[in-house]
Parts: sequence; C-alpha cells; structure tokens
Amino acid sequence: AIVSVAAGSWLFNQAIKVEILRGESGSGYSNSWGAAGGTIGTGAGAFTALVFLLLLFAAYQRTIRKKVRRDRSGSLESYRTITKILFFTVVPVVVSSAIYNVNSVLDNGLLAYNFKSLGMEEEFISQWGVYTGKYHLLINVPMAVSNALSSSLIPSVSRAVATGDRRMVKKKVAAAIRFSLLIAIPSAVGLTVLAGPVNNLLFSGDNDLAVQMTLYGSIAVVFYSVSTVTNAILQGIDRMRLPIVHALTALVLHLAAMEVMVLVFHMGIFSMVFANILFAVIMCFLNHRSIRKILGYRQEVKKTILLPAAASAVMGAAAVGVYKLIHLDPEQRGLHPGGRGCCSGGLRSPSGEAWLPGRGRAVPDARRDQAFAGVPEAAAHVGRTLAENP
Repeated sequence: AIVSVAAGSWLFNQAIKVEILRGESGSGYSNSWGAAGGTIGTGAGAFTALVFLLLLFAAYQRTIRKKVRRDRSGSLESYRTITKILFFTVVPVVVSSAIYNVNSVLDNGLLAYNFKSLGMEEEFISQWGVYTGKYHLLINVPMAVSNALSSSLIPSVSRAVATGDRRMVKKKVAAAIRFSLLIAIPSAVGLTVLAGPVNNLLFSGDNDLAVQMTLYGSIAVVFYSVSTVTNAILQGIDRMRLPIVHALTALVLHLAAMEVMVLVFHMGIFSMVFANILFAVIMCFLNHRSIRKILGYRQEVKKTILLPAAASAVMGAAAVGVYKLIHLDPEQRGLHPGGRGCCSGGLRSPSGEAWLPGRGRAVPDARRDQAFAGVPEAAAHVGRTLAENP
C-alpha cells in the first residue's frame, strides 16, 4: 500500500510537470500515470512475498537436510512425481480464481456491446466507471477477509481429511462458514444502511448512482464470501475440479441472465449488479450441494445465520439512528438559543442576562459572546449553549 501511494504520487506529479511543459493541462495524462503508479504496489507486494519465501527456504535448509538424513522410509519420490502432484494441485485453484477474474472482463465486453446496440455508449463509459471504481471497490473490502480465510483453511481441512477424522472435517467446515458469515453479514448490513454516508465520505463528485448500486448490491458480500470459503473447502477435501465446474456453470448462467436484464428489462448498469449477485448465489448453491453430498454436512442455521443477522439488524438500526442524530440541526436537538428546546430552563436575570453555570452571577450576552470570540465555531456554539442552558 505504501509503495502504491508513493509511486502513484510521484508519477502523478511528474506527469503534471510534463502536461504544463506541453501546454496540455487537463488532458488526463497525469491521471493515467498516477493510476499506473498505483498498480506498482501489487507487483511490489508479490515480489516481496517471493523474496520472503526464498529467504525462509534458505533459512530452513539445514533443518531440511537433517530431516532427510533421519528419514528411514526408504522411498524417494522423483522430481517428476513431485512436479506432477504440485501441478494438479495448484492448477485447479488457479483456474477457479481465473474464472472469477475473467468474469468481469467478459461482463465489460458484453455489456459495452449491448449498450452500444441500444445507443447508450456514452452512458456505459460513465456508469461502468462508477461500478468498478466505487461499488465494486467497496464490496471487495469485506470480501478480502473471506479470501484470507479460504487460503488458511485448505491445509487444516486437508490435514483432517488425511487423518480420516470425518467429525473434525465437519467441525472445521462449520467454523469456516460461520466465521465468514460473522464478517460478511454485518458488512452487508452496514453498507446497505450507510450507503450514502460511506460513498460520500470516500468519493467526491456525484455519488447518487454509486449509492444506489451499494444499496441494492451489498448483499453480494454475503454470497461471494460464502462461495469463496466453500471453494476452499472443496479444494481442501481433494475435490479440485468441482469449483471449476461450478464456476463455469455459474458464469454461463450469469451471462445469460445479464443479457435478459439488459435487452429485455432494460435495467442498464444494474443488470450487472444483479447478475453479479446471481453468479455468487449459484456458486453457493452448487458448492453447498456438493459439500453436503460428499461429507453429509448439514448447515446449522441459528448460530451461523439467524443470530448474526439479528445482531446486524440491531447494529444497522443503531448506526442509522446515531448518524441521523448527529446530523440534526441544533434546534431539532433541543439546543435552540433562548431556552425553547428540550434543554431549556437556563436562568436569566430580569434584564435578560445569561446565567453562567457554576458562577453564581449573571453575564450579559455581549460579554458572553466576547468570551467566545476567536474560538472555533463548533466549540463556540457548545459554549454558548451551556451558558444559556446550565
């Protein structure tokens, strides 16, 4: 993140200088270079992780050699066999992730073609930017937790499967899904009830479309989180091909549904939002059906779904209430100068002087206002209110 911000800022500033020298201010040249600098952080993070693993491997060389010398099994696996095992383990995971990512590429091309055929090419450019740059960016934040959970889940599930402990496998599956929903459900509720404040806080300009997308599409956080975790569960129990088959099935149905929404119901960019949710729903259904069939797993509902949903509803109501209370006008909060609000009752002398609390004497309004001169407006307002309403 630090590399992304630093590189983006440096390239942006350099590009601005070039724009000024060329007399092309406002051409967007600097924005392009700033965005390019922001992507450097991804490569830097991957490279740092690779260097760390190489250093870790080098540090454990002595330990590995000791274990090799102590090995009495008598079997020696060839590099070909090890490479084959790694290939058929890693490739299905990569392909499954690639289908998730190629989904957005296909959506972009197909939706652009449909908008062009409807004579809405200009609308597509602006609306797709809102979808990818605001809505999709927001829902990806809580989903990152599920991605991290799924990565850490595979070894523990595989270990339980290798020992033949079916009960432990079910226990880990239940814990993974429960933890995923414990994060996803409150996140979806929070994004729904605070769609406007969150978008307006993070993004400048007109956010009406982004707010509507977040309001209608925040439920995708729940289904994508569960689909990601269930993918990892299937891979952990050595059903590597099932997530690929399920992802391809969901992709085809998702694209077909999006075509119907765009061309038949004329839902515009919202067809992308709802079709994306449909993709995650289909993945959840197919993955859960396979897990139930293979492990005999039955989803526990009360602690996994109902209780987090109820707690999230209370949280959402409290969040909305606090937000509305904070943004009420002072008069609506009962802080109207002159003692007419719910906090009225402040003492005044017969001449109309305000009675400062704890002072035991009246202070004229002019002196009170003079006392708060030079103080920031918010603090001055609070001080005047306390002076009028002891």
